[in-house]
Amino acid sequence: MFSLFHDTDIAKGSDGAYIMIKPDLVIGATTLLDFDHRTTFYYVCLALLVATVLALFWLARTPFGRIVQGLKANETRLSALGYNVYQFKLAAFVVAGAFAGLAGALFACIDGFVTPELFSWHQSGLAIMMAVLGGAGTLFGPILGVLAYVSLEETLKTASLVGSFVADHWRLGTGATLVVAVLLSPDGLAGFLRGKAITKKARPLKDVAPAAAPRKARALATRDLSKSFGGLRAVDGVTADFAPDLVHAIIGPNGAGKTTFTNLLSGAFRPTAGQILVDGENVAGWSAHKIARRGVGRSFQRTNIFSTFTVEENALIAAQAETPSVFRLREGAARENQIAKVAHALSVVGLADRAGAVAGAMSNGEQRQLEIAMLIAGGGGILILDEPLAGMGPEETRRVVDLLRDLKSDHTIILIEHDMDAVFAVADTLTVLALGRLIAHGSPDEVRRDEKVITAYLGGHAPAQGKGAPA
Repeated sequence: MFSLFHDTDIAKGSDGAYIMIKPDLVIGATTLLDFDHRTTFYYVCLALLVATVLALFWLARTPFGRIVQGLKANETRLSALGYNVYQFKLAAFVVAGAFAGLAGALFACIDGFVTPELFSWHQSGLAIMMAVLGGAGTLFGPILGVLAYVSLEETLKTASLVGSFVADHWRLGTGATLVVAVLLSPDGLAGFLRGKAITKKARPLKDVAPAAAPRKARALATRDLSKSFGGLRAVDGVTADFAPDLVHAIIGPNGAGKTTFTNLLSGAFRPTAGQILVDGENVAGWSAHKIARRGVGRSFQRTNIFSTFTVEENALIAAQAETPSVFRLREGAARENQIAKVAHALSVVGLADRAGAVAGAMSNGEQRQLEIAMLIAGGGGILILDEPLAGMGPEETRRVVDLLRDLKSDHTIILIEHDMDAVFAVADTLTVLALGRLIAHGSPDEVRRDEKVITAYLGGHAPAQGKGAPA
């Protein structure tokens, strides 16, 4: 932008452009607003600042604002829930651009003159510096950042206060101050003043049955599904059927291609070849948010939640994915049913009494349960769970295994897990991968006796081949 305006005649090149006309508001013979009058101009800017903060305060509390805040916290999870993150990014950019344009117009009215230097890296960095210093991602943080930066700059420029050497090198002082401020408070002045996140007081949610809705998806299947990364074939021609209302476990040694396979099923990766069928419809190559809207929900190998949000807010974002329009600024009639979905999902996984807790402050087991609650609240009929028992103790593992048994009555569950005791306790079918290839698919008893599986993976979990044992 700097080169565009500096090296062309769009805005008079390096000399800058003069704006000879300043706006005013005249009714009859009475001038109500005259921007030539600096005091009037100051109060107009102050009023617009207050109006902007109030407008953004309102926007942040709309369904649209909730998703934009989620974008900052966890873009991948939003996409997996069914939100088109590109559309929300674009909308946020447009809104931010509108307010920035208003600020630019007011700036031009101060002296009636603008120069290409306003687009230089220094000016762009200055805006970022103020936002970081005050606290990015907050409403009042940038305001604090502006006040702090301007006060610091004026102080460092005043030789009578800091000495001539510091005044001559004031930019070094501002840079050092910014570094120290970020180290002391990564969330800026706003985060420092706000203090540590605490659990909000909230009454335990009561399980309320949400309105009945048709199931989005039931059966999942793959046909010759493959994925290559250069010369590496991570998934190699896998054909499998996952029938409705069963727990299907996918097992295999590390590097077998299990996570890549689930990334293909959920749309995180595009397959090199083959088909992914959801109730007979080929969704191979669809984006993650489209597959999620089709009724396929997934958890991740590493816990993937909105860690700065409360438990209830996490589940609400998932429930809101039922109506993921970027233009949704009001809760509307769907709000009551979404609240019911949240209450039901949290009750099912045993987190109803933790609704007000900050998600990132919970134990790993509770965060895993929250991920499952988000999938339930989102209405997915097919749930892909990637190592949901990782890091759990025996009691938490037993609770999640019981939960999976209950969920399969109206969900098709695909489970990737290394805890073989839990797998054999809950799985109705087993699919075994090794080096990206399918080597066995069937009931747990059939797979246990498969020689290829015994060699590749099961080891001590295979049935004993001794006296009285079937051959």
